[in-house]
Amino acid sequence: MRASIIYLAQGNYWSSRHSFESIGFAIKEKEVEFVIKDAPKEYIKTIGESEVELFVIDLTGDQRTTDYFKQIATEVVVSSELVSQTYNSVFRKATYEYVCIIPTGLFLQRDWLTELYYYYVNINKSGVIGIANDLEELDVLPMPNNELLEFINVFVSKTNLISGLSFFDRQHLYLVGAFDEGLQFHGNEINQFALRCMGLGFYNYYIPSKTCVFLSEGKYIQPDDFSKGEENMMNSISQMRKVRNYYIPL
Repeated sequence: MRASIIYLAQGNYWSSRHSFESIGFAIKEKEVEFVIKDAPKEYIKTIGESEVELFVIDLTGDQRTTDYFKQIATEVVVSSELVSQTYNSVFRKATYEYVCIIPTGLFLQRDWLTELYYYYVNINKSGVIGIANDLEELDVLPMPNNELLEFINVFVSKTNLISGLSFFDRQHLYLVGAFDEGLQFHGNEINQFALRCMGLGFYNYYIPSKTCVFLSEGKYIQPDDFSKGEENMMNSISQMRKVRNYYIPL
């Protein structure tokens, strides 16, 4: 399995670096079947047993953050604000089969990426999935496997949305489409994408085998502004539902 990791470096240099270093990222020498004398060594980026490419969206405004990630990332995008346009520009450069968005402040257990992949490919019609940090508001729901012969239990929220980490098939960017660049506030673009997946018959859920700690480093949004942004998102979904078209070109 290969995944395009999009890491959101938020807050400050130290918090974004400390959080990133907890996800298990490493650069390793690529294993080869035949050893050729004096051949140059090849290196790959990995998380656990999975090969990854790493895109970093640097929102810290600190040159130290940019310099740190430039040494290890496939690409670093420096931005003053996280908007859908930033995501979409990175999506166009992603080449691996799956996409995983990780915000600063997320602390994950070992083998988290392997577990996400296992559930994603074994549950029929997976949309956007994640790893929960709080199980109190979640329900257990049995999902059919790909053969429709048995059920696998997962956690689902009452809103069918995923917070924190988001993992999905890159092909969804061409089936469901891009993030909506008309939305105003960070978070709404991922939520709307998840609802569009659901509108096309996919399931959004949290895997039950892993949990995480999430200490948000996101920018504070006034309650009134948040409500307006959420209302704008739901209105956009209503309009899409009326015309039965959830697709936005990437």
